[in-house]
Formats: sequence, C-alpha cells, structure tokens
Amino acid sequence: MNKKIIFNLLQYYNIVILIYFTWNGLVFSNSLFILYSLIVIFMNLCVIYKEKINFFYQIKNKCTILLIPILFIISTYSSIFKENSLISSIKLLILTINILLWSCIYNKKEFFSMLSKYFVLSIFFCIIIAFFIPQLGLQYYEGEKLLRGVYNHKNILGRNMVLASIILLNFSYNYSKYWLGKLYKISGYLAIVLVICSKSFTSIILLSLFIILNRFIKVKRKKKWRFNKIIYGAIILANTLICIISTSNIVSILESIKVGSKDLTFSGRIFIWKFSLEYIKQKPFLGYGLNAFWSYINYKKTFFSLYGFSVSHSHNGYINLILDGGIIMFALIMLLIIKIMEFYKNKISDLYSLTIVISLGYILSENLFESCLVNSSTYIFWVVISYYYCLYKEE
Repeated sequence: MNKKIIFNLLQYYNIVILIYFTWNGLVFSNSLFILYSLIVIFMNLCVIYKEKINFFYQIKNKCTILLIPILFIISTYSSIFKENSLISSIKLLILTINILLWSCIYNKKEFFSMLSKYFVLSIFFCIIIAFFIPQLGLQYYEGEKLLRGVYNHKNILGRNMVLASIILLNFSYNYSKYWLGKLYKISGYLAIVLVICSKSFTSIILLSLFIILNRFIKVKRKKKWRFNKIIYGAIILANTLICIISTSNIVSILESIKVGSKDLTFSGRIFIWKFSLEYIKQKPFLGYGLNAFWSYINYKKTFFSLYGFSVSHSHNGYINLILDGGIIMFALIMLLIIKIMEFYKNKISDLYSLTIVISLGYILSENLFESCLVNSSTYIFWVVISYYYCLYKEE
C-alpha cells in the first residue's frame, strides 16, 4: 500500500481517539475504546519503527508530561471514589501516550492539520445531530431549546468551538491546498456561529475578546511590538479579580447587592467555590483523585440534600484541579503551561506560535469560570497543552 495512504489512514485512526475522548454526547464503551486506543498506540509505534524515527531520542525530554497521569493513578489509592478516579486516570494516561507518539510522527503543520480535521468533523456532526437527532443534539434548559451537538452540555460546546475557531481560522492561512484552506476557514466561521447558538455567556465573551486580540496581534506583529505583556497582563488581571471576588468579605457584599434580578455571584459559582474551598482545606496536597470529588458528592447526594442541585465540577478549573490532584498537581500543570507561554512569546511573528499563545491564553481564561484543563468533558484542551509542551521540548 502507498506510504502516503497509510500515513493519512493512521491520522484518521488517531482522530477517532480524539472523538472518543471529547464527544461526550455520544455513549461509548470504556473497555472497547481503551482496547482501540492500545491498538492505535501499537500502530503508531509501527510507523515510528518503519520510518526509522529515533523514538527514545525524540521522547527523552518530553516524558515529563507522563508524570501527570501517573501521579493521578498513584493518587487513586487515597481517592474518595476509587473506581471513577482510576478509570479517568488510565484514560488520561492512554491519551497522553498517544500525544507523545503524535509528537514523534507529526510535525507542527501535520498536527494542526489533524486537529483541524477533528474540529471540522465535530462542527458538521454538531449541526447534523441537532437537525436529525434533536434528542441528542439539543439541550432543554429553563424551557428553551439550546444547541449542544455531540457534547453533553451547551457550555462544553461553547468552549470547544471557541478553541476550534482560534485554530481553524489561523491554520487556514497557513494551508497550501486552496480548497482545504477554504474549508477550514468556513468551518472556523461556523464554529463562531455554534458558540453563539450555544448561548454560553462565558464562551461568547471570551470568543469576542480573543478574536479581537488575535486580529490585533496579526495586524501589528510586523512592527515587532511585544504583545506578550498584554497577554500576560490580561490573564494575571483576570486571575487576580477572581481571587479577590472569592474572598468571604466580597462574597458577602455581592450576595447582598441586587441590580434588578441580576445574580452577582456568577450564576451561583461563588457559592460552589466556597463549598469547594472548605474541602480543599481537608486534603490540600494530594486532592481527592481525578474526576472523583464531584462524582462522589453527587453519588452521596450531599449537594442534592443540602442545596437542592448537583454540579459536575467547580466551575473554576484552578479550584477543580486542586480538588482532583492537590496543590502539587496544580503547581506542575501551571509550571508546564507557563514554560510553554514563556518559550513562544518571543516567536509571536510565526503564525503557529501566535496560535499557541492565543489558544493557551484562551484556555487559561476559560478556566476561570469552567473546569477545562484535565476535565473529562474537555480532554481536547489537554491534547493541545500536551502537544504544545512536546513541541516546546523538541524545539
């Protein structure tokens, strides 16, 4: 069989891995897809061997990324919901191994091509399912029909599509094949439409900000302005505001102030953060295990009985990360992201580097109000972060 055909076929097998880990609206068997993932790992290794790629030389500086899922597996022993934590940790490990292999097989352009194809499939399937299988593609929220597509919540659709628009619109300019470049560009605009249709307030606001920032840098980068300070400043300012808002005094003030019927506690988020912080104090260093805390809380009906509603995450990725893996895991992942940002900030004139910085900036900002770093509903964010890390270590 032709070498190019085999390579393209393998890319689509790897795209199915992404689909499994991210299309939460569809039901897949864990055991079946773990088996499938292991088969694809073997196929990736075969390509590495066939292409005479120096595998051990390639990954020797990148293997640090494996420390995160391995530590999550170790933390399972002290997890409050061992089964859920172990399955999530094993899935994260398998996904991370695949990402390591992709970094050996695919260069920047090939990886972004694979990611773009995944997003194009996601966008079109979201639209198709919404029209033809509305019970899967639509979410009934407060008496209103909202789009969720292949995801299990409108907010997850929103945050996935913001990332899709950033990557597709930037990558379309860098693609040599005219028709594919046009397809990626059209899909990027469709992703923006889907964000609006999701009515995810956080995603719509961040989409607007990062499209403006992305365009601003692309127009001005030829003048060699140092935009990394703007990006860092925006992220630090947003984080600082959240830290201030999270304090008990400000919470009390916000809860007592009313502007019409507007909820100034961020749709109940501050209430959830206060609840989470009390539990963080009990296990600050190692946490409760990956995706274990909220599963356990809801399983024990704690939130139902006390407050009358359930949540699946903290609605703040930094708090959620400390709940899952403690301060140690939080420090590791934050250090990893900062290192990547620090490396690419001086290469902003390159379109790939711009995409990396903008998409990481978006992920860090989205993480203020949603949990998206290693959350099972948005593993695509982990794919992006991990590959950027592998790329940074390679360069």
